[in-house]
Formats: sequence, C-alpha cells, structure tokens
Amino acid sequence: MSVHTLSRRDALKLGLLGTLGSAAALGTPASAATPAEAKSGANGKIVIIGAGSAGLAVAARLNRQLSHPDITIVDATTIHHYQPAYTLIAAGVKEEEYPLEPNADYIPRGVKWVQEMVQSVDPDANTLTTHQGNTITYDYLIVAPGVKLDYHKIEGLTPEVLEADNGIDTIYTLEGSVRSWDSLQKMAEMAKTQKVTALFVEPATGMKCAGATKKILMLSEDYLRRAGVRENVDLRLMTPAGRLFGVDTYNSVFEEIFTTREINHEHNITLQSVDAEAKTARFVHEDGTHFDRAFDFIQITPPQSTPEFLAQSPLAAHNTFMKVDQYTLQSEDYPNIFGLGDCVNTPFGKTGASIRKMYPTVAENLIAQMEGRPLQAKYDGYTACPLLTRYHNAIMVEFGYRQPDGSDTLLPSFPLNPTKERWAFWLLKVIALKPMYYKGMLRGYA
Repeated sequence: MSVHTLSRRDALKLGLLGTLGSAAALGTPASAATPAEAKSGANGKIVIIGAGSAGLAVAARLNRQLSHPDITIVDATTIHHYQPAYTLIAAGVKEEEYPLEPNADYIPRGVKWVQEMVQSVDPDANTLTTHQGNTITYDYLIVAPGVKLDYHKIEGLTPEVLEADNGIDTIYTLEGSVRSWDSLQKMAEMAKTQKVTALFVEPATGMKCAGATKKILMLSEDYLRRAGVRENVDLRLMTPAGRLFGVDTYNSVFEEIFTTREINHEHNITLQSVDAEAKTARFVHEDGTHFDRAFDFIQITPPQSTPEFLAQSPLAAHNTFMKVDQYTLQSEDYPNIFGLGDCVNTPFGKTGASIRKMYPTVAENLIAQMEGRPLQAKYDGYTACPLLTRYHNAIMVEFGYRQPDGSDTLLPSFPLNPTKERWAFWLLKVIALKPMYYKGMLRGYA
C-alpha cells in the first residue's frame, strides 16, 4: 500500500540527529522527574482508569518511584494503538498493522490489570463500578480514559455511512484511515477527468491532536500536486475556529502555507449533517443560519467528549472534560484524584507530547499528596506536534500556556527557527517517534 517510504540512507541520516532530537520531538522537559530518584515509602491503593498512553506511562513511573506500589489499571482494551500513525496510514506512508501492539506487553510488572470498563465513579465514596457490576475501592485515583468520538452527533453520519465506500472518511479510527488512503487515490484518479471538491471538517468541541485535520489536508494537497491533478481539486477546510491556528506565531505560518498552495478555508461554521446519497453537507453559522455544501469527498474530524462515567460524575466540567488545576493536574474538588491526557479540561494539552510532560507531573504530585507534602511539580501546558505540511516536510509546533498578557509561549526543543518546514522533522515523525513512544514513554522513561 505504501507509496512514500524511507530509504536506509534516510534512516541513517535520522540517526545523526541523535538522542536530543528524538527526545525533543516528544517534548523532553529539563525538569522532569527521573527514574533514578530515590523511591518513596508512601503507601496507598492507587487505581488508574485507562490503559492508553497516559495511564500506562504514569503507572510505569509510579511503579518505579514507590517502594511498595499498590497499583491497579482498569481498562478492557487489549490492543494498543499508536494513534499518531493514523495520518501516515491515510497518506499511504505506513501500513495498517504499523500502529498496533498488545496492551499486555506494556502493563508494568506487579501492576494489577482489571480488564473491564468503568461504568461510574463515586469520588465521595472513593469507589468506582465496572460494567460487569464489580466495585473497586481506592485511596488515590488517576483518571486517564481519553475521549470518545461522537460521530452520532452529526446527523446522517451513521456507522454504516462511515464504513461504506462513499468518500465520507475520518482519520480518527484505524479503519477510517485505511479508507481515507483509498479515497485519496480515488480523488486523484477522478481529478484526471473532472473537477472535484474535497472538504476537511473540524469539530466545535475539544479534540485530541488539533492539527490532525490540517495534516491530512496538506498531505492530500501535496499528493494531488505530485499526481499532476491539483488544479482540478477544490480543497477546503471547514472549521468553527475563527482562524487556522490558536497560537499567533503558527497561525501566520499556516495562513501563508494555505495562501501559497491555494487551499481554501471557511471559518466560524460547524458541521450539522451529512447526506451520503446527495453528497451534501450542512453547516451552521454562529448566528444559527445554515448552508449546504456539495462534495465529492469529505474528511470528518468528529465532535469529542469524555466517556459517560466521567461526563456524568462530579469530576467533570460542563463540557464533560475533567476539572483539574491546570498546573498540578489535581482534581479541583478531590485532592486524592488526579487527571491527565485528553480527558482533562486544561487550556492546551491534547497531544502525545503533552502526556509526555503530564505524567511525570502527576506521578510526582501524587506521591507528594500521599506523603502530605505541597505539590511542587507543574505542567506548563506543553503541547507539541510534528505538523506534516507535505511529504518529507513538517513543522515542529511546540507551545505552552499563554503569558499573563495573552501572548504566545513558544517552547522550541531545537535551536532552529520553529516556523520553518524541515525534512528532519518528517523523519522524526515517520521513524523515531513510534519506537520512542512504545519503548520510552509507555515504560515511563521518555
């Protein structure tokens, strides 16, 4: 399936970037807690909801930092997905099997694994209940279930529609990414003989990897240009945001890219419904008025929210995301509970690199809470992504919480201009990040 592979020479050149480059790509903080620190003798039963990247990483870190760890992970998921690869699959760079590993291989030794899904949490009673009806008690709770994809909130977007060969695609599932690659090839073939319209839609909710829609849009543009049919395709980003990127510095960069490459974009609109037979999508303006847009292909990033057990609990804010102190990641209302990953209500922080900075913060602060000490570890909002701009090029987007005056906080890991497209960042994305993710981050090291 793959059409854009990397040669052995490319891989060797990537190696020249060294350990610094790989670590920086995942946001290595100079202040992160290290596994070499002295172990704590603190005691208490720790339960972690979620065996995704956040849950596994913090479990591994705590398992090493506590002398007598008592840790339980609750999650029925048996196959772990390296989700950053979905865009690469959708662009024909990686195969379908590339992101998959058995979850059992990453449960830390000595950590108990309850292979059930959580149905409810009672933070006042320090208990949670699973769908099988089992009750689990805890002294300390870490909430890291990720988010759920709410395709059903878009009228007409049924599972049958998403699974059909109809040009209605998503890169937020593995199967959807595979179909997206098929659609991209069909788009190029169709554009040889006719004009084609392709819409790329972002949701009005919080979303993990907020740059994903733009990545597949820009890769699609490059693919079509290489295929010699770019002039026959109207590529159009449809977004509820008022601009292309929430950070001023990078917004100007992507405005230039979109203008230069003639990628259209419409703002302050939200996808309401899709008619698969008529090939039309209805969008709603902020004032409630709506309009229909015909398409040949549409790439949909769905609305996202937290799982029902969290959304319906006292831990959640009105938008269903968990209320935490944005620096310590401690629950606003329950001091023995912490949250991290995509499910928390922080201003930034829904990328794998964010988790890379969050989990040492949670581990250090949880131990401090267990020992009765002040919470000193701080998460600075670090968010990062190698934002793919074309085949063999990427911009390393890195930023944190805004300054008190509202200005950007850029957190570059490299002594390079962070606004320039670079081949090295493409190589980091395509080669280095997955092994570092599985062998480093999920083990609690990187």
